[in-house]
Amino acid sequence: CFLKNGGCDALTSCSATATGGAVCGECPSGYERTNEDQFASCANVDGCALEPCHPGVLCTDVPPPAMGRICGACPTGYQGDGAICTDIDECADVAVVNGRCDTNTT
Repeated sequence: CFLKNGGCDALTSCSATATGGAVCGECPSGYERTNEDQFASCANVDGCALEPCHPGVLCTDVPPPAMGRICGACPTGYQGDGAICTDIDECADVAVVNGRCDTNTT
C-alpha cells in the first residue's frame, strides 16, 4: 500500500493483507467502480444516464459527493419540473372561451 496506493484508486483506501497483498476500500459517495475488479478506477455516477430528464430538457449531473441530476425547464408548450413534462392543453383554458381555439377543435 505504500507504493501507488497498492494499485487502488486514489479515491479509496488501501489495506495490506497478511500475505503482502492489498485490499481496496469502497469508492466514495457519488462514485462507482468502472468494473468489478477492486483495482478498477472510481468514476463519477452520471445522474443523467441513470435518470434522464424529459426529452429535450437540459440535464446537469450533480458532482460528487452528491448524487443525482438537475433538470432544466420544460420545453415551450409543456409544464412540469423538467423531469416530467406534460403537454399544456391550450384549448382547456377556462379564462377564455375554449382557449381561443376554434369550437370545432379539441
